[in-house]
Amino acid sequence: MKTLITQRLILRPFEMTDAAAVFRYQSNPNAAKYDGWKPCEKPEDAEKALINMMNMKKKGGENRAILLKDTGELIGQIGLCEDDIRHRIPRCKKVNYLLAEEQWGKGYATEALTEVVRYAFEEVKLNILTVAYLTGNAGSKHVMEKCGFRFDGVIRQAMRRYDGKIFDSFEYSMTRREYLAQKAKRLGLILMLAEALTKEAFMEYYQETKAAEPHQFITPYAADLKGDSYENWLCERILYRKEAREGLVCGTTYFLSDQSGRVYGAADIRHSLNESLSRVGGHIGYGIRPSERQKGYAAMMLALSLEKATELGITEVLITCSDDNAASYKTMEACGAVMKDKLENNGNFIRRYIIRL
Repeated sequence: MKTLITQRLILRPFEMTDAAAVFRYQSNPNAAKYDGWKPCEKPEDAEKALINMMNMKKKGGENRAILLKDTGELIGQIGLCEDDIRHRIPRCKKVNYLLAEEQWGKGYATEALTEVVRYAFEEVKLNILTVAYLTGNAGSKHVMEKCGFRFDGVIRQAMRRYDGKIFDSFEYSMTRREYLAQKAKRLGLILMLAEALTKEAFMEYYQETKAAEPHQFITPYAADLKGDSYENWLCERILYRKEAREGLVCGTTYFLSDQSGRVYGAADIRHSLNESLSRVGGHIGYGIRPSERQKGYAAMMLALSLEKATELGITEVLITCSDDNAASYKTMEACGAVMKDKLENNGNFIRRYIIRL
């Protein structure tokens, strides 16, 4: 289990020498009142709790001690474990955390949870991460929502505490696709319409991409000038949102850009499917400029594009790629795509995926 480091914290595996520190915060009834466990009454209780946390790895879980980077003081714990509700869902974990009472309200829980969310999606490659708080724990509610978790609902009478009191559980979750969209926004990346770009920014993106693929149309096809002028292409992109040529479908072309206007890639969202798109084209085509590939931008752009597809009223997205395009289908899978089937097309096999929004 690796150590995680944030601006103010170190999240490292527990050691048996942590028993005294664990006893300090786990013996506080206030720290335990929103959880089911009984506060430690003697040091031996903390040692047992510590052994249980260290053995979580055998059950597919992870527990880390939360330490202040400046002083090395151990102030709490944070872990990943199986979600009892979603135990049959692949790549799903539940996160739990606990801080010493004197450290509440300082932003440490948010900082630790933010890092574990990053680790869970970017390194463990989870598909969904869940978290919950019990009745009355307004502090945890604030932390979860600040970290971007979405409220799923309430499980009434979900837990009976050691003293007999019964609590409701307020359940939250975050998918990998949601995490990627949030990450893009934190980095200042947005999807811009063609007319919102400067001509210079578009042409820089276009010329770089075309130079890498001089003998074929760039991906997505809607972002290619096709030998026409920039001005004519721009008019066509605007027109196609409402009116398409015979046999084609309406679509909206977006460009992944940062706050300076630099273009990283393009995504074309087709509002509906014709016969050809239903077989091999799908709802969304996308591509990243050569200098920005293999940096995670494709997955972030697709996650943002799926938000736009939802706004268009699309509830089930078909998305495709060549069977040998591992980079593309891993991007799709990162955004929750499930493979529907493979089709033969002009001697090549096409992977067809479904993403339900």
